[in-house]
Amino acid sequence: MLSSKNKSRGNLIVVLFLLFRMIVPIANSLMAYTAVQHIARTGRLCLNLQGTRFKEKLLPAKWRTVTASLLILLFTVPLVYSSISYSAHVTIAPQLRPFASASIDYRSNTGANLLNSPKDRTWNGSAWSDPEIELASAGSGVLWLRSAYCPIQSRATEKIIVTLSVDDYLDAYVWNGSSWSVTNNIGQVNSGASTYQSFDVAYEKASGEAIIVYALLSSDGTRDLAYKTWNGSTWSNEAYINDLGHSSAVNYRWVELEPNPINGSNEIALIAIDQSNADCNGWIWNGNDWGNFQELESSMSAVRDCECIGVAYEQNSGHAMFAWCYTGFVESRKWNNTAWENELPAISISTLNNRWLSLKADPSSNFLMVVTIDGQSDLNTVFWNGSSWDSPVEHDDGITHTDRRCADFDWEPLSGKGLLVWSTAQDSVSYKTFTAPATWGNEATSSNPVAHPWIQLKRNPRYVAGDVKILGATLNGNQDIFGLRWDGSVLTIETTALTSDASTIAYECFDITFQIRYS
Repeated sequence: MLSSKNKSRGNLIVVLFLLFRMIVPIANSLMAYTAVQHIARTGRLCLNLQGTRFKEKLLPAKWRTVTASLLILLFTVPLVYSSISYSAHVTIAPQLRPFASASIDYRSNTGANLLNSPKDRTWNGSAWSDPEIELASAGSGVLWLRSAYCPIQSRATEKIIVTLSVDDYLDAYVWNGSSWSVTNNIGQVNSGASTYQSFDVAYEKASGEAIIVYALLSSDGTRDLAYKTWNGSTWSNEAYINDLGHSSAVNYRWVELEPNPINGSNEIALIAIDQSNADCNGWIWNGNDWGNFQELESSMSAVRDCECIGVAYEQNSGHAMFAWCYTGFVESRKWNNTAWENELPAISISTLNNRWLSLKADPSSNFLMVVTIDGQSDLNTVFWNGSSWDSPVEHDDGITHTDRRCADFDWEPLSGKGLLVWSTAQDSVSYKTFTAPATWGNEATSSNPVAHPWIQLKRNPRYVAGDVKILGATLNGNQDIFGLRWDGSVLTIETTALTSDASTIAYECFDITFQIRYS
């Protein structure tokens, strides 16, 4: 016979065994419930096996219920025979990812401060906010604006707007997600530079630190451009960039910045036109200093009054393409993150000077697209296939303006498709679709009053079904700024102007930027 001690041990074992049979299904049910909740909330599935976390995958809405049901079945099958029976039924209504958020900032002769204050509106996924928000005064009439959102998740709502005004001073506005702050007179450009976009702002991809570069007012031959950085709370002291091609002071005009899109990179590319010597130069920011100076062109006297430069990064390789106009040609050269490669063969566009250039990168490949406007009123595009430039394609030989950039292109969020928009006739804009590598759609039009000297397009940085793919704006001959939106098949011009009194058509006095969304 068993002793009482052995009987007690046996009873304890039976109790523990029964508890184990009860706990295992409950624990597995909780695991299933957690997984199901994650799918319902985010639409993402992440597999974790033996401590190894695999990359999350976004599940199409139609598969989320099926996947969640399979998880319930998998994790609620008892691992041991159990006398306890249970069942559960879970219905999941997948939560859609929110649509894009964006903003447009612009000059407008409205509000308490009239032209002295920039105005701001936000895009909520379907419409622009109304009424506009008037920011603090810049001290004189705003001419140019450039804006950027912070790319890191912890500060994703942070946005910087930089304005250049009639008094030649730059003013920096920062939105922290709940309120605006302004640093007036953060920099001063050289005399005459306010006629041009002689500054730009960009964020480093990895750190979220921002940088402003501008054409400096200085007689010091080692201080040709200036810059300041923003660390999320304060602006740095002014620092300087030296044009190593000239020992004397140089006056700059056009300035463009482009951040490297590769995760972990703080690299930023800079291209700028030296008005004093008609040069086009490039530099690379490594996260700490400007270096790798390269004179790209030494004879731009015929085209330097227009923005005939561009820089964009191949999105897969992380290599920067610099492009510029030289008489009737487009020339280009790559920075491969280590060194400057040889200049690529020149592309013949026109028998007259190319005046305007726009360069945009496809978000999911190494494709690029150049848009040019020349002195013959021709509109051309040139496609980069990742290794070479294709032959130019002429889309129009009678655009409305050669003294303004009345055309632009940008890519859709998914790879290989894009949109070209331009002004060629009164009371409408024309547009065409592009599918890489070489398919252009038929020309179509969308109505809007008079001609359109300035057109700007910006792509949505991510794809969500039903969301806008590209946002844009146009400044028309009536000095109205209208919003544009592209859904993948129809270009819509908003029926109500963002402002009916920009009071000029001389400057691209507006800028659109998308917020980076992480949900």
